Amino acid sequence: MKKSKKFVLAALALLAAITMALLPLAGFTNTEDNTSGNSPGTVVSAGIRIDGGELLPKTSEVQVLSEAVDLSSLYKEGSRVFISGRSGTIQPFVMGQYEVTQQLYKAVMGSNPSYFTSDVAAEETQELRPVEWVSWYDAVVFCNRLSQLMGLEPVYSKGGQTDTSMWGDVPTSRTNDTWKDAITCDFTKSGYRLPTEAEWELAARGGDPAADPWKYTYAGSSTIDEVAWYYDISTSKTHQVGTKAANSLELHDMSGNVGEWCWDWYDSITADTPSSGAASGSKRVGRGGSWGINANGCSVSSRSYLDPSLRYYYLSFRLVRPSSK
Repeated sequence: MKKSKKFVLAALALLAAITMALLPLAGFTNTEDNTSGNSPGTVVSAGIRIDGGELLPKTSEVQVLSEAVDLSSLYKEGSRVFISGRSGTIQPFVMGQYEVTQQLYKAVMGSNPSYFTSDVAAEETQELRPVEWVSWYDAVVFCNRLSQLMGLEPVYSKGGQTDTSMWGDVPTSRTNDTWKDAITCDFTKSGYRLPTEAEWELAARGGDPAADPWKYTYAGSSTIDEVAWYYDISTSKTHQVGTKAANSLELHDMSGNVGEWCWDWYDSITADTPSSGAASGSKRVGRGGSWGINANGCSVSSRSYLDPSLRYYYLSFRLVRPSSK
């Protein structure tokens, strides 16, 4: 009886291992993925394909940084992230060309939580609007699930466990914030994650401190209407991603449309703040402004602090992953 039970358990374990090995083939695949040796601004992945079908639109990735850079070399007057003397290193990474769409979120998570699911603007596609009404914790869960589906190493852990099905219910209120200090990030893993605040601003500014775009007020321009959906022109709603001009790295909507969660705890930045941000806090960083914010709030230097357990209809996220993996 004991031998039979051991055999069954071993068979189940083998079946689980085979299932996990085949999961990327049966689910999601990335196309034209070549993340090493590309210059910044190169589209390194054409997008995500599900079950061998058509590519999901607006899921391509761009090389942002091809070589590691020291934070000390990125000083920018007026920036609260790239301050004088800040130490640390940003490693090579690629970033989603667009904010995560409602279509992609639903494909991974099985549902679309967004507030804006009707009244789409003329000549725009509803499912290609950015997902919103997602908490920081929702975004972290999404990243791990997408990594698993793509055959990549999940970066986030809770209690040493990367399988989000073992994490329990996502907190939805400040009084039930059981995850606040429990989520850790392994930046050496190959999977998807939220950008650090330094990565986000580096990308929004175009990646090159010696180039003119580094000085622009907004991501890609000093004229906000060219690159952003914001309060004055948004008609109080989100818009399809990519309908405004991209910045010099071909990244869209890094100013306006919806704000974007970053990994970092919110705190004042000092020369000693590591590249991954403050070690602790009560709020997480949001960047980029939104459809409901004025022009000043959409600048590339603007920061916001938000409760990670709450959901906002002006906030979404964008994916990054290491380019050396």
